Amino acid sequence: MTRHFEDVRASYKPDPIRVLFVGESRPASDHFFYIPDESKGLRHYTEEAFRRVFGNRVGTQAAFLTFFKSCHCYLDDLCRTPIDNMKPLSARRAKREGAVESFAARLKELGPGAIVVTMKGISKEVERARVLATMQGVPILVARSPSHGGAGEYVRRMARFLRLLRNRGLLPADSGVQ
Repeated sequence: MTRHFEDVRASYKPDPIRVLFVGESRPASDHFFYIPDESKGLRHYTEEAFRRVFGNRVGTQAAFLTFFKSCHCYLDDLCRTPIDNMKPLSARRAKREGAVESFAARLKELGPGAIVVTMKGISKEVERARVLATMQGVPILVARSPSHGGAGEYVRRMARFLRLLRNRGLLPADSGVQ
């Protein structure tokens, strides 16, 4: 099943990747960022932030994913297998820790111009991976996860990040493909 999700993810991989979004892992629920559905998950709130910056031209669901790719944005996860429902929390933290080296290797290969962490709880691991990948010059922006009542803050902060990245030339000045 993991192979299916990674094949879908790869189909949306832009070349080059200018902005790498990083999540903890794909959800155990199968509500995957790159599989359009009606869920109110990470894709939905990221789409809402893009809409605040780029307008309705971003589209919804599959059209948004195409727009996301056209902006040279890509979402990868620190952990490639679901850990969101893992108990106890110490086991989940251990999985995050254990994923740092493999994520660092992917990070080096992906070579983004900026990193956007979509969950504050993984920011330390992403920072360690950035150091291991010798990419200290690549900026990291960190948002609080949209889950557990944080959706409004996530959308506002992500929209600020998108404007900043647009001003730095990492995202298109308008909704056109670059």
